[in-house]
Amino acid sequence: MVLDMAKDGRSKVVVLAFVVGLCAVAILIGSEVKEVDAVSVTYQVSVSGARPSISAVRCCFKESDVGAWADGDCHTTGESYTPPSAEYYDVMCNFTVSDSNGWQDMTDGWVNATWHHTNVNWDTDWDFDTSYGNGSCKNVTDLKGGEDIVFECQFQNIRYWANGGGWKLLVNSSDGSDLGTPSSTSFTVTNSTSIWQTATIDFGSMAVGETGSAGNTGNADVDAKTNNTGNTVIDLEVNAGAATMDCTINSIGVRNISYDETDDTAIGSACGTLEEAADWDCAAINLNDCEDGCAGATALDYTYWGIRIPSGVGGSCTLSVTFTGTQATP
Repeated sequence: MVLDMAKDGRSKVVVLAFVVGLCAVAILIGSEVKEVDAVSVTYQVSVSGARPSISAVRCCFKESDVGAWADGDCHTTGESYTPPSAEYYDVMCNFTVSDSNGWQDMTDGWVNATWHHTNVNWDTDWDFDTSYGNGSCKNVTDLKGGEDIVFECQFQNIRYWANGGGWKLLVNSSDGSDLGTPSSTSFTVTNSTSIWQTATIDFGSMAVGETGSAGNTGNADVDAKTNNTGNTVIDLEVNAGAATMDCTINSIGVRNISYDETDDTAIGSACGTLEEAADWDCAAINLNDCEDGCAGATALDYTYWGIRIPSGVGGSCTLSVTFTGTQATP
């Protein structure tokens, strides 16, 4: 074999092929074939429900008969609002409800709110004076995503006599399974002292020397109505602002004008006499606001007036008198 390899090139080829073949056989015999088995494994986890939370509270105020919500009427926590005189007003509050399970968790939930004075609890019956409620606030979010939804609650036709001082917006929420953390945000409604007053007190046509009025000689009976159009209890003052009532001929001193809190009181017995400066001679009126009804005696008051006509005057006489309501108690 070896001699043939030295003499014949083809024998070399045969020998080499034989050697390579033996090597291949050896490799196959030495290799081990492995089987593969794939198994599917499922991972599981249960995510507990999260309580919704409230943030970014802002409340806006406007008179009820005004259609648009102006940015200038909006306030954040701790700020104040001055209510209008004799006009109802509305409150609209926006806030963000966050649920760490995702906004979708709130689709089966609810949000309600109470607007109440700090002197009463949030669950006080709605009484138009210290407590208002909204049982169904609405979702006003345009684009949904993440964990947040913006809700809006409105409280309409809040009475102008609703108490001044601290007010709170209390929001309760639920995602359908978990109650949210209640949110309480404070605002201030300022005390508003204002009155509506009879514009003219007309004693009629009287002769020199007469007292009272043309319709009731000798008595103070011309009524002047004062209506409390604010949210505080008020006392009343009157101010002639001048020493005399000017007439076409000469003038009448203001102390010739008398008033009383009882109709048909004799001029000589009337409890008050008009003064040049602010004054109120009779007992304090303490005119309540309209919380007990504006048609009742606690919401408005009448004072009764009469005049003495001295000699030396004639023609038409006029005097502009200021009625002032001053805050007695909140």
